[in-house]
Amino acid sequence: DSLAGLPGVCYQEKGEAVLSGYPELADLDRFPSTPYDIIDTEKYMVDDVGTRTMKYFSSQGCPFGCGFCVETSMYGRGWAGFSADRVLDDLEHLVNDHSVNAVDFADTNFFVKRRRVRSICKGIIQRGLDLEWAADVRTRQFIDFPGDLRQLIYDAGCRRLLLGAESGSQEALEHIGKKTSVEDTLHVARICNELGIIARFTTMFGFPGQPEKDIEATLRMIESIKAINEDFEVHGFFFAPYPGAPMYQEAVRLGFNPPRRTEDWSDFDLTELHTPWVDPAYKEKVDMVIDFYMPFASPGPELRRKIADGGPKAAAYQAMHRLAAWRVGKRNFDFPLEWKLKKFRTGRH
Repeated sequence: DSLAGLPGVCYQEKGEAVLSGYPELADLDRFPSTPYDIIDTEKYMVDDVGTRTMKYFSSQGCPFGCGFCVETSMYGRGWAGFSADRVLDDLEHLVNDHSVNAVDFADTNFFVKRRRVRSICKGIIQRGLDLEWAADVRTRQFIDFPGDLRQLIYDAGCRRLLLGAESGSQEALEHIGKKTSVEDTLHVARICNELGIIARFTTMFGFPGQPEKDIEATLRMIESIKAINEDFEVHGFFFAPYPGAPMYQEAVRLGFNPPRRTEDWSDFDLTELHTPWVDPAYKEKVDMVIDFYMPFASPGPELRRKIADGGPKAAAYQAMHRLAAWRVGKRNFDFPLEWKLKKFRTGRH
């Protein structure tokens, strides 16, 4: 019998792979809770938001449609989440029975339903859960929240937000359908700074168009973010065309040759170049400027401690900080011997 009427199945028919389609999002509360008591939860504890942080999924899907994101192909811009009571019961169990003191919500977008967010935050406070947490949010989304909800989010323990800034180029933002602006990114940075929430921004390089111009525009944006709060983090990634993402067919038209085997997709990620219109020298520059010099030029708390601790390595960190600040300020990355030394020591030469 044909499997075509059974959604969520991939099968072979006449030598061709056929996907029957994705099933509709289900009521997640119908699924049983994770049996944490039969799991060695210590294997999943990390020192991140708190000293005993665990990841927790409270929802799936995202109603937005960023051009590089494959989420829409799986969920059709749909979204489903646990009820607030279900989330609170799970969090209470993790805190009381597994000594969790922080949670990193691994949802694509935790903040889709304001009423749910408000109920979860109020519940954390009312239940007296000693818990700090982090989550992903869309920039424009958080800006549009009323002030009392943003304050409630902080009061309930939110200490870090992950936001997709993507680019300092407005042209690039419009190309990928982000429906936000560079000023929105700086606005949300100021809001987070006022609340006392650490903002962690992601940027993405190598979109079709003028990627070389994007580096300078994004560097200016990062400098503006760091001027608001040096503790804010900015991480760089590269555009990777995944099947089903809105920009996938555009990438294929521009010469992208996708992996042919499932195993080959396992080596396909956002830290490497996969597109033919971007020169390897471009990736080298992004890695050097965004991920090496910029963090030294405007160091976060951990690096500032290393610079100030007076230990044997402090002088080297201080010198690197001054050199990186000069290079970034002057936009002079000629003869980057310290970058080449770093690559040699990490085996990337």
